[in-house]
Parts: sequence; C-alpha cells; structure tokens
Amino acid sequence: MRSNKRKTQFPIPPSLVNANNEWQRIAQTADKAAISDKIYRGEIEENGKKKFVVRDLLRIIYHDKCAYCELKSFAPDVEHYRPKKRVTRVKSHPGYYWLCYEWSNLIPSCEDCNRLKGKANQFPILGVRVVSPPFLTNGDLDENRCKASLAPLINERPYLLHPEIDETEEYFTFTNRGKIRGRDVERRGKETIKICDLNRNILIYRRMQILKNDILVRINDHLLLYSDIHQNPSILKEGLRLIFQNLQNKTNRNEELSLFSMAILRNFDYMIIPFLKEKQHKKMIRGAFQAFSNGDL
Repeated sequence: MRSNKRKTQFPIPPSLVNANNEWQRIAQTADKAAISDKIYRGEIEENGKKKFVVRDLLRIIYHDKCAYCELKSFAPDVEHYRPKKRVTRVKSHPGYYWLCYEWSNLIPSCEDCNRLKGKANQFPILGVRVVSPPFLTNGDLDENRCKASLAPLINERPYLLHPEIDETEEYFTFTNRGKIRGRDVERRGKETIKICDLNRNILIYRRMQILKNDILVRINDHLLLYSDIHQNPSILKEGLRLIFQNLQNKTNRNEELSLFSMAILRNFDYMIIPFLKEKQHKKMIRGAFQAFSNGDL
C-alpha cells in the first residue's frame, strides 16, 4: 500500500454530484436498499457500451493499481473504505450508509483485497465509533463531516490505513522472503495487513519475482560472465548500474508492488546480499550498490 494524495487534483465524478438529492434521502431515511452501485461506480452508456466513470477515474488516480495490495487491477471494485451496510463483529452498527456516495470513502480495490478472505465489511477502530449521520440544523446531511480526513470520522482512528490520509510507507517493513510486516506501536500496519490479507501467497510470490528474477538472477548472471570470460570490470559495473537503476525505477508509484521495491532499495544489505554465495561477490555487489547510491557508478 502506497500513500496517494492525487484525488484532490481531479473533480468529483458527475454521477456522485448528480446523486446529491438521493444521497440526502438515503442519509435521512437509512434506506440502505436504495444504495445504487450504478451511482457509486458511475455507470453510463456511451455508444451502446457501458462505462464506469467513477471506477475509471479511480484507476487513473491509482495508476491502475489496487489501493491496498498494489497489483494492477483493470476492473477494480469501487470499494467503500467504511463499509456501507454493516460492520463485521459490531452487530449494533448499521453500516456507514450515509457515506455511500462520499468521494473520500471510495477507493479502487482488487477482488482479493475487497472480498474473499480480504476486507469485506471489516472496519475495526482505535477511537470512538461514529454510529449515525451528521446533520445540519436544516436537516440536510453535513457533507463536510462525511469526509474521511475530517472530524468526526478521523477521530475513529481506524486500524485500516487510508492511502489518501495516512503516510502508509511509515507503517510497513518487509522480510527478504517477501512478507510484509507492520511496524508502528498502534499496530495499524499489522491490522491493515490482516484485514486485506496482504501476505496471501500470490503477493509473496510476486514480490519474490521482483527480488529474484529482476535483481538476483541478473546480478548472478553478470557475476558468472565476469568470472568465466574475464569480462572487463567496466562492463560489469555498467551491467550492475542498469540493474540498480531498474530497481530504482520500480519504486515509482505507477509500478506494481512499488513499496516492496522501495524496501529493497532502502535495505539492500538485508534484502539482497544474504542471497549471494561467495564472500567476494557479497563485497563486490555491496560496494557497487554503495557507489550507485552515492552517484558514483
């Protein structure tokens, strides 16, 4: 999960703006059955084909990635960060039905993170739970108090990190076996991992594909060539520079699993060096990476 503050750069999709009266009615009557996926997904018909304007805009904002696991998801769920109809293990809570069309409550999620063994209707908190809509004195829904970044919602202190509010990079670390770990004292990172099942097998496999295939295999191939044919050291250095540059490029927010690539880049000694067999190779690669980090390679 990477923090993402881009949403403010884009206008709220028309289907959400145009649904204001219906949104007000749902909040005032608690009519959860009236919540329409056509509205919060932004379904329209154009040239005889269905388009999903909200979903497509979220794809643009999140670089075609799931907001939770960072895998590419070209037909993501429009996920309600705060569940709209019920909250798991809080039987007395009706669900955050009044946030059904709130822009800050909608993020893109792959099916695995949102359903199956993922988040679904989980929403544990550290603070005091909001149980009813905020209204103005005239009886209308107070839309400003429905924003995820403002009181009273922010005071719930959700365990689940919100990529548009939290600096999510501060909450996670990784092992060199591809597992993500939480590291904050409030355990929000750890709970986010648990809620979204961020250590499921496919994610560990994909992370290790980056570590092994994109980095280790290529490093070992260059070392083998250098040893077998007495390759010119300058050629080896250039090969290693390209490997390290590729890793740096993978930390860009538009790349899949960019947070894992960032962890490799920041913790190269722990993430990569232990996998090298020869002591002299460890020293050589460590030195080359240090030179790259200093801009000398």
